[in-house]
Amino acid sequence: MSRLFACAVLLIAAAASALETSSETSERAGPPVIIVTGLAHGGTTVTSELIMTAPGLLGPFETGFLLPQRPAAFINTKPFSEWTQDTGAGALGLAGPRFRELLRQRTHLDMYAYALREAPMFHGTNTTRFVDKTPAYWEKLQLILRRAPGVPVVFVYKTRASARRSWVEKRHAGEASFKGMWNRFTWQLGIAQRHPRVHTVSFEDLFVHRKGRTRKALFEFLGLKGFSPDFSGRALAAKRGRCHLCDHSVAKHRRPRNETNT
Repeated sequence: MSRLFACAVLLIAAAASALETSSETSERAGPPVIIVTGLAHGGTTVTSELIMTAPGLLGPFETGFLLPQRPAAFINTKPFSEWTQDTGAGALGLAGPRFRELLRQRTHLDMYAYALREAPMFHGTNTTRFVDKTPAYWEKLQLILRRAPGVPVVFVYKTRASARRSWVEKRHAGEASFKGMWNRFTWQLGIAQRHPRVHTVSFEDLFVHRKGRTRKALFEFLGLKGFSPDFSGRALAAKRGRCHLCDHSVAKHRRPRNETNT
């Protein structure tokens, strides 16, 4: 009897040790999905691409996976469902049977896991974390957080003047349109700033002023302590092909190389 008891104790200890090791490994690896959101034309694209210069991180232009109530309803979530089936640089390429299987996934997180396994854009890239940059998420932030439990969210924002300029010039929208949108956005930004699973980051601090502490805080939040991103975009272009980091809207704000980050 004593031997049986001793064996049982050893088995329980071994199981606990294995569980602890698995938990530590998972924590080191980080969650398999990263969400990036913010205003359209608000810096989400280049922020997500800067994040994707890190090893093991990659994603398409936008997915919208979290917008429908359930994965099967994604078929009616346009244009995202159409973009998911596109091919070429920066596209998932989940078409035909692969797209139908995507719709059969049980949860939203299962959709990301399936895409990581099956999307052609990830083949041969050693990608372990899916970066989903979708500006449309900001208006449904609390809903998005419920549909993606445990997933970190990066919420990008610009100054009001910069956001207004981007909104009016690129959308050809009027002042009234911007004012209404900006009021809704600042409300959601306030929610984001108070949520422990959301990291808010200033586009200007990250790209215009190149503040080292802003960059450090962002990558530490994502579990990438000590990582130095590639602002040139070459690292991402080598993985994904399609890249906007060298776009003139960012390049024209670059600081001189001999200027130190603070």
